[in-house]
Amino acid sequence: MKNNYLLLLACCFSFFSQAQSWIFYPSQTTTKYLSSNSTTNWVNNTDVSIRTDYVYTDDKLMSLTTKRWNGAAFVTDDNSIKIEYTYNGNNIANTVIKYWNGSTYALTTSSIKTEYTYNSDNQISYTITKYYNGNSWTIEYLYIYAQSIKTEYVYSGGVLSYTVTKYFDGASWNIEYENLYIQSIKTEYTYANNQLQFTVSKYYDGSSWNLEYEYLPAQSVKHDYTYVNDHLSYTVKKYYNGSAWYLDDMDSQQASVKTEYAGASTAGLDAVAESELISVYPNPSNGKFYLSGNGFQAAKVEVYSLTGVKVYESESTEAVDLSGFDKGIYFINLTDGTAGYSKKVVLD
Repeated sequence: MKNNYLLLLACCFSFFSQAQSWIFYPSQTTTKYLSSNSTTNWVNNTDVSIRTDYVYTDDKLMSLTTKRWNGAAFVTDDNSIKIEYTYNGNNIANTVIKYWNGSTYALTTSSIKTEYTYNSDNQISYTITKYYNGNSWTIEYLYIYAQSIKTEYVYSGGVLSYTVTKYFDGASWNIEYENLYIQSIKTEYTYANNQLQFTVSKYYDGSSWNLEYEYLPAQSVKHDYTYVNDHLSYTVKKYYNGSAWYLDDMDSQQASVKTEYAGASTAGLDAVAESELISVYPNPSNGKFYLSGNGFQAAKVEVYSLTGVKVYESESTEAVDLSGFDKGIYFINLTDGTAGYSKKVVLD
């Protein structure tokens, strides 16, 4: 279970890293749990709640570190990890998990490396996790609690639709469903107003993907996303009971989790919002809008959705026509070859 959590944490920015310059950049996240017999009171849970601190360089996530709640404060202990990000250009090439040994973060035989492969549209095609054997990174498949995983990404209309995890049998990657502790998962993504609203996990029964609720640890979960001023504020993890999604308190074996995002903003947007170099009008727009610059002559314009998908690109910077696109928030990137500026436009 520990490795499953680490894999989730290592990949937590996979989706948001499709186009890093346009997605949410938290400085810190904190997990909280419902107090006993409550459905509204989220609290730090001793030895369970985790604070994650994020470090960026030039709008790229370089590393994150975790601390655990000891009842009074978040502290670094022997369960603390550091995930380091390596890039190929603007794309994540791999991530590596290191463990705190009392004085520094170091590789151990529990360390995991996640390698990223991209498709022709520069979107993540799949990731593969490997384990450290003391000398090199290897694909593991012989031990239940150290299983390498391949996660395949499937897109619809340029937007991430779902992911599927597969396991290695020594020769190929397969969807697993017969072993209760090695279960492939399909995660489906649902959007509204150009924002991710929730994800739902399903399990395979040999012929189809289904919501599961009768057997631990194969429990379907739903993550709801809540935004404030267009920035991700928190997510909430819920469980399925056969008919509905529900919250459960910290005393339950499948406790619900709230992850709060601090300092979450859209990279590059806040500073640019104060600039008067670029004007967008009308804004909100019904699809067609115009750009003008005060002392800045753009050579190229790109428009991205909130999910990081490039939906428009042109060297004509006077007018942009997004008629027919979904309503919601889009981000405009203007460059002149040496400098770049960003603006937000709302389609209504």
